[in-house]
Amino acid sequence: MAISRPVGLVLAGALLLAAFFRCWALGATGFAEDEIDIARAVDAYRHMDFSANAEHPMLAKLAAFAAVEGASAWNAVANRAYVPHISPETAVRFPSALIGGVLTTLVIFLLCRELFPDIRIAAWASLLWALDVNATGINRTAKEDTFFLFFLLAAAWLYARAKRAGRHDVRAAQRWYAASAIGFGLMLACKYMPHYYGLHALFVRITDPRPGDNRPAKWRWHAAMVTAFCAANFALFLPSSWTRLSHYVAGQTPIHTGYMFAHSLYVNSILVTPGGVPASFYVTFLALKVPILVLSAFVAGLALMLRHHGDRGFVFARIFLVFFLVPYSLLGGKFVRYILPLLAVVDILAAAGIVWIVDEMRRRAGSPDRRWLVPALTALLVAAPLYAQLSARPFFSLSQNALGRALASPGYMFADDEFNDVDVREAVAAIARVAQPGAVVESDATTVVEEYLREFGRPDLHAMSLSRDGFPHPLRETWIIAQEGHVYFENRLMLEQIRRTMTPWGEWKAGGAVAVQVFALFPPGHEAQNDHPDAGSRPAAMFVGPD
Repeated sequence: MAISRPVGLVLAGALLLAAFFRCWALGATGFAEDEIDIARAVDAYRHMDFSANAEHPMLAKLAAFAAVEGASAWNAVANRAYVPHISPETAVRFPSALIGGVLTTLVIFLLCRELFPDIRIAAWASLLWALDVNATGINRTAKEDTFFLFFLLAAAWLYARAKRAGRHDVRAAQRWYAASAIGFGLMLACKYMPHYYGLHALFVRITDPRPGDNRPAKWRWHAAMVTAFCAANFALFLPSSWTRLSHYVAGQTPIHTGYMFAHSLYVNSILVTPGGVPASFYVTFLALKVPILVLSAFVAGLALMLRHHGDRGFVFARIFLVFFLVPYSLLGGKFVRYILPLLAVVDILAAAGIVWIVDEMRRRAGSPDRRWLVPALTALLVAAPLYAQLSARPFFSLSQNALGRALASPGYMFADDEFNDVDVREAVAAIARVAQPGAVVESDATTVVEEYLREFGRPDLHAMSLSRDGFPHPLRETWIIAQEGHVYFENRLMLEQIRRTMTPWGEWKAGGAVAVQVFALFPPGHEAQNDHPDAGSRPAAMFVGPD
């Protein structure tokens, strides 16, 4: 199917926008806890230890390993050529940003071109994904979810492409089927979520109940999928990985027991289903975070999906919408990053809604003086998500739509995922400049604190967990990092007492909201030692970091 010049220009623009927003200033914020796990796994891979972080598949970590090694080579040259260095944060996040931005934008276009008869839906879907501020926030974080979605969509597109090829040449179609099987294998090498493979199988069963010979060769299909999975996740076969997995399943790895949703604390575990985080979590996210115009187009797309329930594109959207939203909402454990596949479905349905709305307006705008309505609406539908991206950077995860801003301040509804340890790096840097040798830094982002204490040359400071360790000895200098994104059942009362009785030593904001506060506890008489060489560098008043 040929691509017209206007559609080609839209796709090229979408790819450029996706690359810019996903890859721009990746090191603007410090590592989050989950990213530290990947960074440490990369370091372990350098020493041929592939069992690190084995509770998660290794494809995303292999990509980060390649990026970090590439950045190291670049930095070695940069030292001599006087060109900018690549930061560790940028290196670890770059594969996710590239795949979630450029490659996922492209594969959404290709998939929609196969599933929908109108290529304009494919063009709009790719553009909406490129400008999706919520997807950008997740794609700019080094996590497996971005890789998982890309390979899911790529495998679905390759399967649809195989179906089209098989109408004329069944033998030639087998190459596309094999490529699709490899895609599903790589998908499972990103996250152990095989039910998405089952959802695609359901889609195929509904849309093509009698395929005849136009189907994948059964044994070749499974052989290709298993081979791809094993090649990209070979650490699964190491005995040390099974030890780590057994500890993870048994709950022996560090976990937190709560999630602050709408400023209320809930148990966040699949084990408490149907309790735990409320079922309204994901619907609330869509209502308060997706730009209003895009959300309106999504509602129009939902109406089209119900009207044209037999069309392949709408069957695909319906299966992944319903079988994500219903079961995931009922599960007791929830995180914002799980919503990434749903965001892709929202953008696809919104694209279909936009095409329908534009056609209706063009049909009804009979007089010449009303024809400006169509380009005006098109411009608004592009401007709304574009404005959301521009106004949110670099704190994309804190973005809200007009309704969200009217109801709550940034970071109020989904604090853990919206703040994502932003500004902990800056807080640790400030502490490292003035803390006495042997001081304690208490937080509930312990691995992040440890990483940056080493980076800032203060390995003598001790990182401890507020939740697990409590307060240290009162005669020891202690720095407490309090975060709205790390309020749990274990530390809630301590944080409330600290904030009620103490003035922050330092405070950092992100997107207009307080992300991190630092409280200083000194031994008796310590604060009076103004003749100490470091005393002049100790702020006498609250320090407010950059917004």
